[in-house]
Amino acid sequence: MASGRPTPTPTMDYAGLKQVFRFEVSRFPFAPEERRRVLRRAYRELEAVLREAVRELEHEWGDPRRIPPRVLLARLSKIHDSLQGVQQEHEVHFSPELRGGLETLCEHVRRLREGIGRGQGGLGPALKELSLRLEELKRILGQVHRL
Repeated sequence: MASGRPTPTPTMDYAGLKQVFRFEVSRFPFAPEERRRVLRRAYRELEAVLREAVRELEHEWGDPRRIPPRVLLARLSKIHDSLQGVQQEHEVHFSPELRGGLETLCEHVRRLREGIGRGQGGLGPALKELSLRLEELKRILGQVHRL
């Protein structure tokens, strides 16, 4: 199916995902104590995955646009697998909205990885935005630990 048209750059609704994360954090204090204990652990693990993802994207070069494609492919695969792993491990504890948001994020990372694998150009800004937005999501989740 080589139509000669360029493949569109994958996009993600980060604002919607941030809203889901903020909502989850805002209702955390109102959950029963036992549920808070379980959620705190789940959120902590998700926060660690996000922190590691940002490190993977910015490691050494400070900008994902400067990472060689084969290294970036491996890093995006690791990020995808880690996000999926934490999602699957804690899916019974996460709200349907958070599960859906994480599924969408995993799909976005997968599409970025596939684009790089195909040699699609112009993904640098999308990778930089992914790094910045994952950092924001990590900060939002970090508020749970101060509650």
